[in-house]
Parts: sequence; C-alpha cells; structure tokens
Amino acid sequence: MKFVNIKSLNHFTALEKTINVFVIESPVEYRTLLLNVKESIVFSEDGKELDYSKNVIEILNPIDFNLNEKKNISVLYKILQSSINDEKRQMYGIIQEKSIEFLDFLIDSNNYSLTYNTEYDYNKFFNLFQLGFKEEESDYFKRLVNYIVTISEISRCNIVLSNNLTDYLDENEIIQLNKELEMKQIVLVDIKPNKQKNVEIIKDKNEYILI
Repeated sequence: MKFVNIKSLNHFTALEKTINVFVIESPVEYRTLLLNVKESIVFSEDGKELDYSKNVIEILNPIDFNLNEKKNISVLYKILQSSINDEKRQMYGIIQEKSIEFLDFLIDSNNYSLTYNTEYDYNKFFNLFQLGFKEEESDYFKRLVNYIVTISEISRCNIVLSNNLTDYLDENEIIQLNKELEMKQIVLVDIKPNKQKNVEIIKDKNEYILI
C-alpha cells in the first residue's frame, strides 16, 4: 500500500482510495506546500520512500497541462528509438544519404558559402517533423484522462499529485476518472484549500480529509 507524508503538517496517512483529496485549512500552509511541493510531500510504498521525480505525475495547474512538454517528449523519443530494428536503421541510413545529397545540390546551385551538420541523429529527425502526442483539444476531461494515462504508461508513474483538480470536475467526471485510474492502478492525491471558514468536518463519503 502507498502512503503520503505531508511533512510540513506532520500528517502521515495511507492512500486507501483511488482519489484522495486533502483539504488544507491554513492558507499559509497551503501556499507554502505548493511553493515547496517536492520537499513538503513524501510518498512511500511498503516502507520504502519513493523517488518523487520518478514516481509522481504533477498537475499543479489543472487547466494548463501539456502532454508534449519537453520532458515527456524526451521519454517518448527514447521509447521510439528502442523500437528501431536493423531493417529500419538501414532505411534511416538511406534517408540520411538522400538528405545530404539534397543539401549538396542546394549548395552547388548557389554562390553562397554554406555548410551543414552531418550529425543527423534520431531526435533531430523526430524534431524535424515535430513528432509528438496527438491531444484531444476540445474535450477537457478526455484530454485530462489521456494525459494521466499516457504519462503513466511512458514514465511508469502511478501517483498523480494535483492542485485543486477535483473542483474542475463534476460528479460524473470524478466517478469516471476514478474508474479509469483504478483500472490502471493509479492513485491521485489532490491538494486543495479550505474555502469554507470555521468548518470542523467535511462529509463527502470520507473521500475528503480536512487537515
């Protein structure tokens, strides 16, 4: 079982549900936590602390997440390169030869003194065609689910840490998100501020924990 330790609040608890929402009562504590999230929150499993950078998907801005961020594309390109077999390497070599032949033609056809870089690796080739993930731009919820599932698959992360994400979803979307995450064995921890003053207990099927 996975656990989360919010160190600044000395709060340690098991992540028994797929979607776990923590409401931070103090605005100052909430702000401090978000400004130092990697130092403030520690995840563990079977008594072993998990590497935050290798195990956690961050969605700290729930309306601005991009599947084609540089770090995600870097992971994608490594996966794509590992799938290239000898036959495709030969095909790639022909593309390199033809590209150089085309550049030489351009240089010979002009009076300018030109040069080019022959270090033509796979990443540069992928970037040339802006190879990246196709995203569903019109449907927020589909884009969100696709983002989480895809990043989890390519990075082998199964923890999502979000900031106030559940406030952007209706009840049906939360139910559907719970099903999608449960199927992929992903747990979500959503941190949110307490927008209600002088509230001692928040009752919502025990999904919300007031700190």
